[in-house]
Amino acid sequence: MIFTELVTEKQTPIQPRGSGFFQFLERYLAVLWKDWPKEMKLSSLELNGPNAHLCLSGECPHCRAKAAFISVTTPLVEDIGDYDHRVIAAAKCLACNDFILAILKTVPVNSNARQFVYDRHYPLGKPDDSVSDDVPSEIREDSKEALRCHWIGAFKATVLMCRRSLQVSCDREGAQGKDLFSQIDDLAANQRITDPLKKMAHRIRLLGKRGAHGDFSDIDDTISEQDAADAIKFMRHYLEHVYELPARLDGGQP
Repeated sequence: MIFTELVTEKQTPIQPRGSGFFQFLERYLAVLWKDWPKEMKLSSLELNGPNAHLCLSGECPHCRAKAAFISVTTPLVEDIGDYDHRVIAAAKCLACNDFILAILKTVPVNSNARQFVYDRHYPLGKPDDSVSDDVPSEIREDSKEALRCHWIGAFKATVLMCRRSLQVSCDREGAQGKDLFSQIDDLAANQRITDPLKKMAHRIRLLGKRGAHGDFSDIDDTISEQDAADAIKFMRHYLEHVYELPARLDGGQP
């Protein structure tokens, strides 16, 4: 049975216990986490007494399991006007024990009553900066730093660290050439990377240079969110192609 508290216009509104701090926190978390499962359902809600709690169910943004999320803080209620309210609480995934910020809102049920329903949530915790152990340690650490930079929205730093990962990899693989441009072409000529990877590597090379120097007088030197996302996507494909797939094949893994 789903329990959802009702607020009627004839009743005294629920006593607000929240603050504007959560509005700031929501905006901050929205920047840090870009892509996560956003559909959940409200399973139960109690706002009064010693058993005050909320429970959501859905896909966990941390472990991606279908799980329940039980509040670990007392639900805070914000009055947002005209008998509308918002409920906010930190909740824990029962599958992996990581946390989310859960948010409910009121919606009209009839002309004089409103009901709480799931609104949205934001993951709480650390970014996923995992990189396969098949990647050499010096490249792995640069790649992990690129992922952390991307998580906090540091887009120039993201492309710089992706470019650094690429440069270190070229040096480690013995790519020939006096600069990164020549080394990328050498990797492609020796079939260490595919032609699409070569084209993307040159784009990362230019983005990294733009992020480092910002001295392109004839073009916009801004590094966009999409630029950073593309750099991360390239890095993942590059590391998989050059290091992870060969390691799995050598080890007889499928």
